[in-house]
Amino acid sequence: MKTTRVQRPRRCPYNTRRNRIRVTKTDGGRLSVVYRKKTRSLPKCMDTGKVLHGMKAVSPAERASLPRREKTVSRCYGGCLSHAAVRTRILRALLVEETRYVKKFQEEHMRQQKKNAKLAKKTGKK
Repeated sequence: MKTTRVQRPRRCPYNTRRNRIRVTKTDGGRLSVVYRKKTRSLPKCMDTGKVLHGMKAVSPAERASLPRREKTVSRCYGGCLSHAAVRTRILRALLVEETRYVKKFQEEHMRQQKKNAKLAKKTGKK
C-alpha cells in the first residue's frame, strides 16, 4: 500500500483554500510537499457578467506585471466589456441620436405647418 503521509513544512497544518498541497517524490525517493496556487477566476464583463475571452486568469497583483497585450483585447472597451455589451452600447447610442434627430425634424415640421395654416387664414380672409 502506497503511503502519502507528509508533514506540511509551513506553520498552518490545516487544509485551507490557500494551504493545498501536492505530494511529489524526489530523486532520492523521499516524499515532499509542493504548495499549489489558488485557481484564479477569468475576468468577466461588467455589464453581462460573461467571461472575457483572450484574457489571462491571474491575480490583480500578477496582472500589474503583465505586458499590455496580455491585459487587454484590441477593441474599444477591450478587457472590460464583452463584444456583445459593446455592440449594444453602440446601437443604443445610435438609436438615441436618431430619435433626437427625428424629434427635431418633427418639431420643425410642426412649426412649418403652423406657419402655413396662419398664411392660409390670412389669405382666406381677404
